[in-house]
Amino acid sequence: MFAFFDAASFALLLVLTLPILALAGSLKDMCHAFSIAFSRNRQSSALEMKQAVTALKLCRTLLLYSGLFWTLATFIIILMNTTSLTTLGPNLAVAILTPLYACAACILLLPVQAVIEKKLLASEA
Repeated sequence: MFAFFDAASFALLLVLTLPILALAGSLKDMCHAFSIAFSRNRQSSALEMKQAVTALKLCRTLLLYSGLFWTLATFIIILMNTTSLTTLGPNLAVAILTPLYACAACILLLPVQAVIEKKLLASEA
């Protein structure tokens, strides 16, 4: 099970995703998305919900692209520094964890987006 855990791979996703979310002005909306989705008492406007959905879509896209970016960068570094084929397999396995984490995060964000979209449809009806 520990073969699937690499803190550096997870950190690399955050290093690229969070600053770009902040630059796009969507980091605050991303944080609000969770309170909109899971708070029973919170009344949110249609605009807030649309902004949250937009932020979630952007975050999912950024996660996938940053996972791809870091994987390709890691592949290049590994291939440049590989002197023995016995180390190639384990190093590539670690490199593949970044897109795995990106996909897992995207899967976890989908229900949050779905809940907000349902609330948005209910508020417009």
